[in-house]
Amino acid sequence: MIIQGTINEVGSTIRRENDRAKRRAVEAEIRSAAAVMASQATLNASGASAAEISAAIESNVTLLSSFYEDRK
Repeated sequence: MIIQGTINEVGSTIRRENDRAKRRAVEAEIRSAAAVMASQATLNASGASAAEISAAIESNVTLLSSFYEDRK
Protein backbone atom coordinates (compact mmCIF):
# COMPACT_ATOMS: atom_id res chain seq x y z
CA MET A 1 0.00 0.00 0.00
CA ILE A 2 2.89 2.36 0.74
CA ILE A 3 4.44 1.59 -2.63
CA GLN A 4 1.28 2.15 -4.64
CA GLY A 5 0.35 5.29 -2.73
CA THR A 6 3.78 6.82 -3.25
CA ILE A 7 3.90 5.95 -6.94
CA ASN A 8 0.43 7.43 -7.38
CA GLU A 9 1.54 10.62 -5.64
CA VAL A 10 4.73 11.12 -7.67
CA GLY A 11 3.76 9.33 -10.86
CA SER A 12 3.64 12.44 -13.03
CA THR A 13 7.17 13.34 -11.96
CA ILE A 14 8.44 9.83 -12.67
CA ARG A 15 6.75 9.71 -16.09
CA ARG A 16 8.48 12.94 -17.20
CA GLU A 17 11.82 11.13 -17.13
CA ASN A 18 12.51 9.95 -20.69
CA ASP A 19 15.03 7.30 -19.69
CA ARG A 20 13.18 4.06 -18.96
CA ALA A 21 16.07 2.73 -16.85
CA LYS A 22 15.95 5.81 -14.62
CA ARG A 23 12.16 5.49 -14.20
CA ARG A 24 12.58 1.86 -13.18
CA ALA A 25 15.40 2.79 -10.80
CA VAL A 26 13.19 5.33 -9.02
CA GLU A 27 10.38 2.80 -8.73
CA ALA A 28 12.86 0.25 -7.34
CA GLU A 29 14.08 2.81 -4.78
CA ILE A 30 10.49 3.48 -3.70
CA ARG A 31 9.79 -0.26 -3.39
CA SER A 32 12.94 -0.80 -1.36
CA ALA A 33 12.28 2.13 0.97
CA ALA A 34 8.67 1.05 1.47
CA ALA A 35 9.76 -2.48 2.34
CA VAL A 36 12.18 -1.11 4.96
CA MET A 37 9.45 1.10 6.43
CA ALA A 38 7.01 -1.79 6.58
CA SER A 39 9.58 -4.03 8.25
CA GLN A 40 10.10 -1.47 10.99
CA ALA A 41 6.45 -1.35 11.98
CA THR A 42 5.92 -2.23 15.61
CA LEU A 43 2.73 -4.05 16.43
CA ASN A 44 1.49 -5.08 19.82
CA ALA A 45 0.17 -8.55 20.59
CA SER A 46 -3.41 -7.61 19.73
CA GLY A 47 -2.39 -6.04 16.42
CA ALA A 48 -2.87 -2.56 15.08
CA SER A 49 -6.25 -0.96 14.65
CA ALA A 50 -7.48 0.07 11.22
CA ALA A 51 -6.91 3.70 12.15
CA GLU A 52 -3.30 2.99 13.19
CA ILE A 53 -2.61 1.14 9.96
CA SER A 54 -4.13 3.94 7.88
CA ALA A 55 -2.14 6.59 9.76
CA ALA A 56 1.11 4.65 9.29
CA ILE A 57 0.52 4.18 5.58
CA GLU A 58 -0.40 7.83 5.09
CA SER A 59 2.63 9.14 6.97
CA ASN A 60 5.01 6.85 5.07
CA VAL A 61 3.49 7.77 1.70
CA THR A 62 3.84 11.46 2.60
CA LEU A 63 7.45 10.97 3.62
CA LEU A 64 8.46 9.01 0.52
CA SER A 65 6.53 11.35 -1.77
CA SER A 66 8.45 14.30 -0.38
CA PHE A 67 11.68 12.74 -1.68
CA TYR A 68 10.39 12.41 -5.23
CA GLU A 69 7.80 15.14 -5.71
CA ASP A 70 8.16 17.66 -8.46
CA ARG A 71 9.70 20.81 -7.07
CA LYS A 72 8.82 23.78 -9.24
